[in-house]
Amino acid sequence: MNAAIGFCGCRPLGRPLEVHEASIDVGGFIRTVGTAAWASGSRGIPGVVESKESSAPPRHESIPAATALRSIVKDAGASYEEGDIWIGVPRVSKLDERSYKVAPGAGEWALYQWAATTAEGTAVLEGEGPAGDGLGKKGIRCIQAFVPEPDFGKVGLLEQSYALERTARGQGAPCATLLFLGGSGASASVPDQSVHGGCAVGVAVIGHAGLTLGQAGVGGTGSFSYSTAKLRPTLMHRQSAGLVFLNT
Repeated sequence: MNAAIGFCGCRPLGRPLEVHEASIDVGGFIRTVGTAAWASGSRGIPGVVESKESSAPPRHESIPAATALRSIVKDAGASYEEGDIWIGVPRVSKLDERSYKVAPGAGEWALYQWAATTAEGTAVLEGEGPAGDGLGKKGIRCIQAFVPEPDFGKVGLLEQSYALERTARGQGAPCATLLFLGGSGASASVPDQSVHGGCAVGVAVIGHAGLTLGQAGVGGTGSFSYSTAKLRPTLMHRQSAGLVFLNT
């Protein structure tokens, strides 16, 4: 049995935001993030002549997370409500993001719906937050806004990626293919759910990010697999499509 999982029906909105303060031990509370402007008293700012007086390390100004997210939506000219926004939290370290062990999209970000906003401007994530997925034990360095948007070609691209990897490994064609859709964006991306051997629609797809291929007597997995990185084998993908290929 082989599998391919990737983001489906969602796209990033704006740039990643540097997180300054967050509470994720219980639930997910993103309190403040950084802006493009530098905080007063910072040293090491490009183009600024520093005094000999001791000052704080370079740091961007902090603003409430909800304010920054609303600004991103406004700058994009979109009319999304807060409940339409999904907030991505990094799954891996900044160093691992540059390696081929991380699947683009689904391997980089864990998505959580923007559930509520406090009076102070804290963005509250739905459910148990990153801690429920075993993420953020050392904090969160950044977040990325996503919006649901149908992507009718995504499942086909997943199939092509699997076919290329299967051909490179000399494997035969699968005898059956099952399609799993997680999230509203993924569901809207597949208008005809009868094109595969079976289709299941839910709130999330569970499994490795990217491709996982196995072959009798051969160890290891295909490209973009968490298996070789020794990370969590079970991952929740809340706006994704997953294809499971059954082999004889």
